[in-house]
Amino acid sequence: MCKHTHTLTPSLQPWESEFIDSERVWSEYALKKEEAKTQNRRLTLDDLDDSWDRGIPRINTLFQKVRTCV
Repeated sequence: MCKHTHTLTPSLQPWESEFIDSERVWSEYALKKEEAKTQNRRLTLDDLDDSWDRGIPRINTLFQKVRTCV
């Protein structure tokens, strides 16, 4: 039997807080998108920099290039 037990649990954000953060991030995205629309401009990376790798699905998935096999 192994004397060392390794667990990732302490280093991972609990799912519940991930979902709460995701809801907040997507709400902020919707506000930023609406604000950009009223200013007749597009969202920029600077607008989304603080939430780029957050949310479920991640905000950055909106800006991925779709690649298909031909």
